[in-house]
Amino acid sequence: MFQSHAFQKRIRKIDSKAGTNDQQEVLDEVRSAFDNSLSSLPEPMRAELFDFFSQKYRADPETYSFDDALFLGEVIDLFTSEYNDETDPLDNEDWEFVKDIIDENALELDMELINYVMKIIVDKGVL
Repeated sequence: MFQSHAFQKRIRKIDSKAGTNDQQEVLDEVRSAFDNSLSSLPEPMRAELFDFFSQKYRADPETYSFDDALFLGEVIDLFTSEYNDETDPLDNEDWEFVKDIIDENALELDMELINYVMKIIVDKGVL
């Protein structure tokens, strides 16, 4: 099972009660689900990934919706070596960000993960 599927299941639960929570609580719960899905990554890296992708792919800057959170599943798949290259929703700016964050955290990451992500980056022509 893809890590993103477990994340999306948790997001559905968050979404079902979103009407009773304020936006900050929803965002905090989504962040927690994202953190749990990528617990093997260093915490500062998870925070940077979440901040970058949760802000960039938000339909309305004032709210955070279920649809906005689903995109984070693609990021989870990338960093759990399950990325679907055929759907590839990341743009060049995203790939540049991923390359930079891998470079910044390389000493703390598993070499297999680095090789996996960097191969995709090279295939995309970003490097």
